[in-house]
Amino acid sequence: MLQTAPWANRSRSRWIHCAVFITISVVILFTGWHNHVGVDYKAAYGIPTPWRWSNIAEEWIALDTRLEEWINVPIPSAEDMARQGEALCPTGLGGRNETSFHVDQQAYWSSVTTGDIKRARQDLVDWLRAAHKRGEFVIWPETRTKQKKTRGMIMTGGNGRTMRRVALTLDLVRNVYHNQIPVEIFSFADELIDERDKAMIERFGKISFKTIQGKKTGAKRHYIKGRAFLRNSFDEFLYIDSDSIPLQNISQYFDAVEYASQGSVFWPDIYKDHSANAIWRIIGEPCGGDWAQETGQVLFDRTGNFGWNQAVLLLADRMQTQGDFWYHFSYGDKDTWRYAFKILGLPTPTSGRSYSPLGGYLDRNGTRQEQFCGHTMLQWGLTPPDAPDDTRYHPEPGFAHANMLKYHDSHKGRVDVFSQLQRLPVDALTEPSLERLSYVFDWEARCLSIEKQYTEEGTEVNPDDDGPLTIPFEDAFLPGREQELLAIRQVAHQLSQLGSEPLDDVTI
Repeated sequence: MLQTAPWANRSRSRWIHCAVFITISVVILFTGWHNHVGVDYKAAYGIPTPWRWSNIAEEWIALDTRLEEWINVPIPSAEDMARQGEALCPTGLGGRNETSFHVDQQAYWSSVTTGDIKRARQDLVDWLRAAHKRGEFVIWPETRTKQKKTRGMIMTGGNGRTMRRVALTLDLVRNVYHNQIPVEIFSFADELIDERDKAMIERFGKISFKTIQGKKTGAKRHYIKGRAFLRNSFDEFLYIDSDSIPLQNISQYFDAVEYASQGSVFWPDIYKDHSANAIWRIIGEPCGGDWAQETGQVLFDRTGNFGWNQAVLLLADRMQTQGDFWYHFSYGDKDTWRYAFKILGLPTPTSGRSYSPLGGYLDRNGTRQEQFCGHTMLQWGLTPPDAPDDTRYHPEPGFAHANMLKYHDSHKGRVDVFSQLQRLPVDALTEPSLERLSYVFDWEARCLSIEKQYTEEGTEVNPDDDGPLTIPFEDAFLPGREQELLAIRQVAHQLSQLGSEPLDDVTI
């Protein structure tokens, strides 16, 4: 039997000691960093650890530099900022003076002081820095962009009527579009207490229920949507309101050209930004002529913009929890995400096309009339990657956001809820003529419509501009979707059967 040489034992001992030292050092270093960043990410987010901390650290330095620059942007007077923005945001066009939100808030906008703006900026910056310090993902880790990203759909709902709307949407997704995407339903702690409602949703499979704390009362004061955006389990998600009906297989949105190029997609509302809104003094740039956005449906990728999209969610969430201040500049939560993009110096992602009023020729009592009445915002879909390279290409309808249908009973029980829509011949959001149209909300009739502008004498303001065309709902779709259209009409019919809701929080 060979004996081990004495120097071999000493050498092995040195190697063992060295390996132990290195192992202990790595553990100490990692533990120190882990303690520095604060929390158990696997437990908090349900995702694996550790991450490539260096990438997060580099992006955080860049983000923090941006925040420091923004907080020190000079604050002009209200008059100077409005004057700068008037060229791109003329107050008489784009529905700016036709929405009650703008009319009601102008006195508040003019009352905002330089001190108010400094405090608002500092609060947002402190909020993000505190989130980073306590270990939240302010930058969504780059590591995830090199793996297959998780995708899902999220919705919010709690009471019985809302959950029935959720069930109608899930029935379309699962049984008509045959899509098995995982779905998370968010509710406040005092909602969704009826086990029958849960059972009604669970039967669709791959459903998770999540609870949000901190319910507030009052019109447009709930911020459950923002919390759902932050606390869901997905890298990429499609959010759909309970009253927004997907009009095509939702998988197509994740593959769309607009989503791939922007990292997120928001759809437009019925009016444009107002130059006098004090938000421009807060952001530090004049009104740029954007359309406001509505969030009945949102497509979002946390990894977008090198992970900065997660910071967008955090900033918007802070604005929503401080709604007593921020909701003077945004009608509810809907524009807080857009403002967050601007604060971080990021481009604001849009679907690129104006909405179309969807409804028919019935008044609020269900009586036929000559005037078109839209009770639903039809939002157009996105461009598939294999779409023809042709400027004449136009996507099919994407969502029917029935945000007014639920507030009156004029269509209750009818099978032709989605009868006709107003389609603009040129509907790109960058099209100048869109601003010269009149975006009408008739409160008494509960009707949305788009009309050409007329003088008091009845002559057209811009006779060369094309007005909207009224076409049958089914004509907006490609051939071969007859069975899906039949299912969509049935869902609309059932949605109308759910009846009206209180009008306390309805303002356009």
